[in-house]
Amino acid sequence: MEALFEYLSALFSHWVWFMTSGPFVVERILRQFWTGYDAWAAQWLSPAKRLRIGIGAAVAGMFWASFLAFSDEKTKLDLVNANVLALHHSDYLPYDPIPPDKIDALTKTLREHGKHPIATIAADGDASTVAILEQIQDAFDSADLELGFVSGQRDSDKKVGILLYVHDPKNPSEDTQFYIKAVSSLGIPVDVEPIVKRGLQYEDFIILVCPRQVTVH
Repeated sequence: MEALFEYLSALFSHWVWFMTSGPFVVERILRQFWTGYDAWAAQWLSPAKRLRIGIGAAVAGMFWASFLAFSDEKTKLDLVNANVLALHHSDYLPYDPIPPDKIDALTKTLREHGKHPIATIAADGDASTVAILEQIQDAFDSADLELGFVSGQRDSDKKVGILLYVHDPKNPSEDTQFYIKAVSSLGIPVDVEPIVKRGLQYEDFIILVCPRQVTVH
């Protein structure tokens, strides 16, 4: 009932505004200051027609007022959604770009290793995580190494910095150890987990750049 009362109250206020403005106000002013207005208006429209026009305008005003009441609530909802979205993004701390010397060192390390991995890299979070992902991509490109590349959002349960999925992290091969060390050299916290068995089952590794969460005390 409370929601119905709020709707009717908003509807009535908008309708009253409509009925006390525009042509209705002009006609009242003319009647007030021009005693011959009604006689002049009757030459164009009979009183019956003017009454029907007035009723039609009142009904149209009711529909317009209903739309304005809906528009008011939509505006409030949009504002709430915007605030919720802003609050969601405020839960993350943006990353600073990786220093160029670290990217250069990674490029050099990858070039010396010289192997073309089958891999995917993705970002989970804001623009700063995507920027880091692109820096890693650039390092592989600069080393003339092909790398599967997916820029976009991929949800993760952990927010640690970089999730590096590899084969058998408890007993890593020489290549796996190399990739773990190379990614760890970037200076961003790295968590290593077993590679996820998905469509590409022959990936050497998966890099997922995750946002840093704000710690709320």
